[in-house]
Amino acid sequence: MAIRDVNPEAPFAGPPAIAIGNNAVGIGVLFDRLLFNYSAEYNWALEPTYTKTIGSHTIKTGTSSLKGWKTTELASPPYGRFTTASDFNNSRSTSSASGDAYADFLLGYPSSTDVTIGEYGAFQTKQNFSAFLQDDWKVTQRLTLNYGIRYDYFGYWSEIHGRQAVSDRQTGKILIPDGSLSKVHPVFQQFSASYIEAGARGLPNTFIAPNRLDFTPRLGFAYRVTDTFVLRGAAGIYNVDNTINQFQGEVNVAPFVRRANLARSQLLSQNVDVNRVYTFQNPTADSSTAGANTQLTTLDGFFPRYPTMKMNTWNVTMEKQLGRLIGVRASYAGNMGRNLSRQVRVNSCVAGPTECLARTVNDPSGRKWTQFGIDAGQRAGDGTSNYQALELEITRRFSGGLFLNANYAYAKTLRLEPTASDPIGNPQGRYDWGPVAGQPPHVFHFNYVYDLPFGPGRRYLTGKDAASWLLREWSISGLSSWQDGSFLTITAPNGQSPTGAAPNRADRLKDGRFDQGGRSRHEKAYQWFDPTAFAQPAFLNPAAARPTRQFGSAASGAILGPRFFNYDMTISRAIRIAETYRLQFRAEIFNPINVPMLGNPDTSVVSPVFSQIRTSNVNYTPRNLQLGLRLDF
Repeated sequence: MAIRDVNPEAPFAGPPAIAIGNNAVGIGVLFDRLLFNYSAEYNWALEPTYTKTIGSHTIKTGTSSLKGWKTTELASPPYGRFTTASDFNNSRSTSSASGDAYADFLLGYPSSTDVTIGEYGAFQTKQNFSAFLQDDWKVTQRLTLNYGIRYDYFGYWSEIHGRQAVSDRQTGKILIPDGSLSKVHPVFQQFSASYIEAGARGLPNTFIAPNRLDFTPRLGFAYRVTDTFVLRGAAGIYNVDNTINQFQGEVNVAPFVRRANLARSQLLSQNVDVNRVYTFQNPTADSSTAGANTQLTTLDGFFPRYPTMKMNTWNVTMEKQLGRLIGVRASYAGNMGRNLSRQVRVNSCVAGPTECLARTVNDPSGRKWTQFGIDAGQRAGDGTSNYQALELEITRRFSGGLFLNANYAYAKTLRLEPTASDPIGNPQGRYDWGPVAGQPPHVFHFNYVYDLPFGPGRRYLTGKDAASWLLREWSISGLSSWQDGSFLTITAPNGQSPTGAAPNRADRLKDGRFDQGGRSRHEKAYQWFDPTAFAQPAFLNPAAARPTRQFGSAASGAILGPRFFNYDMTISRAIRIAETYRLQFRAEIFNPINVPMLGNPDTSVVSPVFSQIRTSNVNYTPRNLQLGLRLDF
């Protein structure tokens, strides 16, 4: 029997995904279809270059043209997701028709449905163009300069059929491409006064004014101070292309695609005869408009003047050879990220004592556009970051059967938080400035290769006896890593901050960090830091209706998580068989010391396990041994 409003075509065709009961017990392939994923992409590129040497100058120029297309995964599959629920001993249940989830499945009465209908599926496309001109100038036998300029035009993603939409915080309407009004899904046509075409706002169909003046310079040099000492350096500005992740929220959305995410309780509250019209064969309840207006309030948007992201980079490196085999390197590197993508919820409230959504319509500190929710933000290119690093490296080139390399980096990366805490009053405030979680301050790596000195051509056991044969031509190699933990932010999730625009942080009452030296692993896991050092922020005005809490005083990245160490090794031997055959044996041992690495502690100040570590590090793997043989001929 056909399912109303649902007529998916390949690759979306097939039966609906069905989950039965609170434990989501499924029936064969129907339940498996809850895991939906479909994507495809293709592109073409043309990148001609031209190089010409004129005296001591080597000039290179080129261009690049790229056209790309990519699909975007749907929020819910067009064949539908149906669930049933149990609600025993409740004659007035709003979630179950019979009280039993399996009985509801047999009767065909869902407790909830999630179906995508309309012109689902989206192909987003963009066009890029770049050109560059550079010159490598050998000024003297010791000094070489490299300089040039580059131009980039990065297009913004758009949907080839014109079915895309974003919120416009200037007009309070929904922006759609020119000529797309006729493509609006019927359930959303009743809201036609809410739509405005891009041309009426003076914008292209990408909804963002193009950036056509992105010229960026580059400069580098290499100077041989002595025959064994070289100084290098470079600086430049690099444009960063737009990823499709920033634009996926504007396709497969209202008003062109209807995600009929309905529930039995929701329809009952609107006096719908659910047992008659809300069934497996009719998952949209006769194309019910329930919740349709809500889907228009959650659309994201972009600032119309959305600048190209840029990285201003520089580095200076000194390289010195010590003797015949050893080389050392010291580098200073830095960069500044500018115009980084950031979520700025411009429809949030001015900081105040009452929760944003609880403020009256005429409250000047409330939302500018009440038809949009507080979480429906806009992407703004106002993010910044700073990176500074000292890097040291020493290498012993492979000789006499031994290779060694060790490198160390001390780095510091600061940035504005991806979501602004006070988007109306101070979107770039210092309150949101702090360390990046994924950048540990100290990182050390060490690796080696050592051929054991036994066998022909080596120092020991060069004979043909059994001991020589057993011990000859073995090699051992290893790789180890040690690094600091990540910066962790202590959160206070109970209650809203004064704006409600971002998760609130805890108050910091004292330092709270433990000296980890000498503490057992059990002590560290039970309390990584002092939980009494942090507290839930107080209310701004406890007497207010739906009061907000003060901004927490704890800085972003206030606590450093546990350190991480890992060591892997390989033992191998190559045995020559006759003239043309070579048999290689390998034993790869991952984490031979098998010491579990601690994960991060719970950072929610209201959690019953606050400050405790209850998991291992995500990069930790238990001891693992792999054996292999390979025959070369």
